[in-house]
Amino acid sequence: MENYIKLNFIRLFMTLTKILMLLLVLATLIGCQQLVIDTEEISNASFIEEIQPDVIEVDKGVSPSEADYSIIVTATAGEHIKLNPQAFDPDNDEIEYIFSEPFDEFGNWQTAKNDAGDYLVTIKAFDGVDYTPQDILVRVFSPNMPPVMNCPSKVTVDEGDLIKLNCNIKDPEGDEVVVTYRGFMGTSRYQTTYDDSGEYEVTVTAWNKDNVDDRVQNNVKIVVRNVNRMPIVNFGFGNQITGSEGDLVVVRPTIDDPEDSEVKVRYSEPFDDNGEWKTKTGDAGAYDASVVVSDGPNVLKKEFKVIIAEVNTAPKLKNIPDVHVFEGETVELDVQATDREGDYIYITISSDYMGSDKHTTTYDDAQPNGCEKKGCTVEHTVLVTASDGNLEESQEVTIKVTDRNRPPVFRVLA
Repeated sequence: MENYIKLNFIRLFMTLTKILMLLLVLATLIGCQQLVIDTEEISNASFIEEIQPDVIEVDKGVSPSEADYSIIVTATAGEHIKLNPQAFDPDNDEIEYIFSEPFDEFGNWQTAKNDAGDYLVTIKAFDGVDYTPQDILVRVFSPNMPPVMNCPSKVTVDEGDLIKLNCNIKDPEGDEVVVTYRGFMGTSRYQTTYDDSGEYEVTVTAWNKDNVDDRVQNNVKIVVRNVNRMPIVNFGFGNQITGSEGDLVVVRPTIDDPEDSEVKVRYSEPFDDNGEWKTKTGDAGAYDASVVVSDGPNVLKKEFKVIIAEVNTAPKLKNIPDVHVFEGETVELDVQATDREGDYIYITISSDYMGSDKHTTTYDDAQPNGCEKKGCTVEHTVLVTASDGNLEESQEVTIKVTDRNRPPVFRVLA
């Protein structure tokens, strides 16, 4: 009987011990569910990418069900996570908490921007003798990342060029991106003028509309090189100047140099150094001429036409030699005339002695009508004129007639 009582007592003690152990485990589980989670947001201005810690992770290809975990901690990548587990020990022993990676020994984890994902973390409550584990799910969401921008550091153009800032700007989440330009340019394009030479800076700022506080900037240096422009030449007569034979043709171009540089001018033939040409008869025709203008770096050749019109000219008389004949001979004037324009030529002979280009002398033309002595010679002046109806040319010709002695003549007797 005594042994029976002892056996029952032992059984009762073991049963109570098991109940006590179950209560202890239950209390530990309840205490772990009262974890306090602190998150501290870190600056989004910059971060250092870190290698993902070697932790016990849920399969990346499968999103775990929240129903599988009694404790779920959520945060955004880049934030600081602090685990504050709470447990109690039935024996009032001091409890030490042991955290699995990626948490440190104090339950801290400073997440990085690329730490998004699900992590299975184990927290162990240790009383110096026994461990009680508790699994929790830490879910780290991807942050709203700022746009990624890549602009050229320097753009060099010439005055008059169109500047195009070809920045490569993308948002990792595909959000709409807002871009602003400040400084030398207010947009991504700018048409330079010939007064823009110099060095400038443009600040390009980009952000997505859902994250206006997280902005990225690039500074672009703009170099606009000076361009020495060609002088501007204006003749005032288009590309052709006209005149007539005998005119003074003058070319006086207006020259404007955009940089106000000293300009040198040279004229081609038939113009002189002053751009003048005194035409004469025979200069009618078309001529190619040019003006060469130089401001030093630039040389500009401006070509133009010169048209000289033909004017009416008087006929030209070929030189008529003087004539010397004896009485009884015929005076013949060799009159030859040409007209450059091909006009009809009128020939007139003005003289008291003869009225045409031929005249047969008599034996009285010299002595006694012209001179008194036998064998004398008389001179007559004849004016020969060639005319085209408007203009004429004249020439004086001297006619000499010498007395001729005639031999006696027999009369026929009846």
